Amino acid sequence: MSRKVVILSTMRKESRGKLKKMLEVVRPGCLVDTPTLRRLGVTHGLAHKYIKNGWLEPVVRGLYRRPG
Repeated sequence: MSRKVVILSTMRKESRGKLKKMLEVVRPGCLVDTPTLRRLGVTHGLAHKYIKNGWLEPVVRGLYRRPG
């Protein structure tokens, strides 16, 4: 296995861990702000991926809602 594949695999595991943590902390239907997401390890780019995949919905700048 090449080094690049190992690094990408590790990054995916870390991202899954961050998603799991966010889903544990932010209940369905609840709001979460950017500072809270940062404390959970969710970067700006990762938040956009969560929006794209339906895990978060943007409300206003810096505020998101977990669907449900």
